[in-house]
Amino acid sequence: MDRAGLVGADGPTHCGAFDVTCMACLPNMVVMAPSDEAELMHMVATAAAIDDRPSCFRFPRGNGVGAALPSNNKGSPLEIEKGRILREGYRVALLGYGAITGQKLEILITVEEGSIGGFGSHVSHFLSLNGILDGPLKLRSMMLPDRYIDHGAHQDQIEEAGLSSRHIFATVLSLLGRPKEALTLQMRKYLNIHLDSS
Repeated sequence: MDRAGLVGADGPTHCGAFDVTCMACLPNMVVMAPSDEAELMHMVATAAAIDDRPSCFRFPRGNGVGAALPSNNKGSPLEIEKGRILREGYRVALLGYGAITGQKLEILITVEEGSIGGFGSHVSHFLSLNGILDGPLKLRSMMLPDRYIDHGAHQDQIEEAGLSSRHIFATVLSLLGRPKEALTLQMRKYLNIHLDSS
C-alpha cells in the first residue's frame, strides 16, 4: 500500500491513516511496515513467499533513507511475527511495528502514523489477552488524532499530530512520574512560536 502514514503535500484525504486498521482486522492477514528501503525489499520477498494466507506491506511516499540494499537486489523472506530491537532498555519500550520482548518493562508506548484501531490497538489487545496488563505496566498509544491532518510538510504534519520526538519524550517523562519536565518540554515549542512572532 503506497502513501502509508502522513504524506505531506498530497492533501488530507491522501494520507494512509486507516490502512492498518482496515487490513489487520482481516483473518490471518500479515501486515508489514518497513523502516527503510532495504527492509521493503525483504518484505516484497516475504509477501511473494507467503502462500498460505493473505499479506500486504505499507510504505510511505518519498525517497528511501539511504540504507544499504541487499547484495542480491531481491531481498530475503523475513520471519513473520518477529521485529528488530534497535536499542536495548529496561524501563521504557517504544514500539513502531514489532514484537514485544520478554523484558520486564515499566512503560510501553506505541507510536504510529495510523488511526485509532491500528497498530497500538492490536498491541493492547495482545497484551490484554496474555495478562500483561494485569500488572504495573503503563501503556500509552500515540497515533494520529481522529480527524484528517491538513496537507503540508511532513514534519509539520507530525508536529500537528503530536507525534514528534518532543511529544514522545514528553509522554515518556510524564509516565516516569516527571510531569513538570514533560510540561516544560511541551511548553518550549509553544514559547518559541510566540516569542518568534512577537
